[in-house]
Amino acid sequence: MPKEQRDAIWHMFSTDPDQIKFGLEKYTWKRNDYKKPVIKKLIQKYESEGLKMSYTEEDFFRAVALSTLSEYTIEERLRGIKVEDLLKFIKPEDRLKGIRPEDRLKGIKPEDRLKGIRPKDRLKGIRPEMILKYIKPEDRFSDMTEKQIKTLIRRIESKKKNTG
Repeated sequence: MPKEQRDAIWHMFSTDPDQIKFGLEKYTWKRNDYKKPVIKKLIQKYESEGLKMSYTEEDFFRAVALSTLSEYTIEERLRGIKVEDLLKFIKPEDRLKGIRPEDRLKGIKPEDRLKGIRPKDRLKGIRPEMILKYIKPEDRFSDMTEKQIKTLIRRIESKKKNTG
């Protein structure tokens, strides 16, 4: 770009230190508006760093993107982000919020659902006669000793005599 006073402002944003210096020296303010303090701050930064620019084009685009992010809808912000990548930042307990328990269990095998639940807790709310329907008679007493079985039979016979 030719070094002309009318282009001085463009020279201030160059990556070439000589052009920045030219722009800083030749630019004259035409209006006193809200942009003037911002540009002055930029000029002070250049001058304090000796015209060395550590602020790259990538830094600029990142800063613009971050500063304008709130202007976009959630859908626009999330466009192009894979669900798997997004889930990495969400705690498992937060992922489940708002999902009904029956929907949480869809796709999980019954045996996997029961893992970690004590047998005593598994049977809560199930009537004994319902449980017995699923146990073969010969298996009902398999863990009992002969003495325990005889004691049980005596109790049953005694109960029948008292009720009948």
